Amino acid sequence: MNPEISVVITLYQEGELLGETIDSVLDQTFQNFEIVLVDNNAFPETISIAKSYAGRFPDRIRIIKETVQGICSARNTGIRESRGAYIALLDGDDILKPGRLERQIAVMKGRPDLSMVTCIHDRISFDNREVLQQDVCGPSDATWRQFEKEFAKLFRTRFGKDYLASFSFQPPSTFFFKKETAIKAGLFDLRLNPRWGEEVEFETRMFEHGPFYCIPESLVLYRTNSPEAKKFKDSQIPGQERFLQDHKFFTILWEHFAPLSKENIPVLKKIRALWLRDIGHRMLVYRQGKSIGDTLIKRSLKADPGDITTWKFYLKTFFPHFLYPKIFWFQTFNEQPLDKFDRDFQFKFLSWPPRFLEEQKTVT
Repeated sequence: MNPEISVVITLYQEGELLGETIDSVLDQTFQNFEIVLVDNNAFPETISIAKSYAGRFPDRIRIIKETVQGICSARNTGIRESRGAYIALLDGDDILKPGRLERQIAVMKGRPDLSMVTCIHDRISFDNREVLQQDVCGPSDATWRQFEKEFAKLFRTRFGKDYLASFSFQPPSTFFFKKETAIKAGLFDLRLNPRWGEEVEFETRMFEHGPFYCIPESLVLYRTNSPEAKKFKDSQIPGQERFLQDHKFFTILWEHFAPLSKENIPVLKKIRALWLRDIGHRMLVYRQGKSIGDTLIKRSLKADPGDITTWKFYLKTFFPHFLYPKIFWFQTFNEQPLDKFDRDFQFKFLSWPPRFLEEQKTVT
């Protein structure tokens, strides 16, 4: 008999933290589950721990392989290979509280109209010795809270207010959904490999298949990165590459939502303006990023001239460069060279109408 729930955990560089993650699943109050470990070219220590658990719990834990590098490919393979009707995603360094699966499957069975059940979470230190923040619900970043509100508007021509009110961004380790719903939605978009923004893009498509419900109880411990882990993740997808991923994400968003309704166009324009300002702000952290950052903020203002915050940002760009750390709220300049950007990036980034960068031949 197949398990009701498949807990999908992707493997890469989790190392000894993976054991704590798996133990937290094995300790669930709801026991009709399997654990699907997806080896995404994982480091030897991670694989060794995974094999140890699979050997001890052969009826409960499986290891499958996905050679295409990237969280999208790994999660998709895990979902497809799952035997359960329900999927619980979990990153290999996060921890479940004992009642997560029991609470989420009960909600999903009681509300079959839902496309996804999530929950609030606690943020913990890397060594799990300290709770840094309790009962976190949604994005902590102010800009992403704005994005959340704007993204919900992309559905307003199709769904009512109560439906729209359920939309929220939550971390993947809280995601719980039916396997068939995720497959209907198209799973994770492989164009967003290796990672960055893939969970938000997935949420927007899942929302088309039913409202969300966030359980107002912390059922997941979300582990913050150690300095070493953060440095490694940044080496996987450096800051410059993240900006390119942001462009790709927005272009995919446009590609999906623009044809659905004319009313989505002004919403997408607002999202674009916010994104230009946000990336412009982040570019200013780089010592070599003044020209790009200033230009992106100016373009954001042109796209949405009524935004007071953007006006404040724009006026600050006229101050001397050495004051930027103070007036734009960062400690010191990042000295990393910006050699991966071509000279027209500040004009091509989030062009209108959106196009993938590789399709752009001239300045727009």
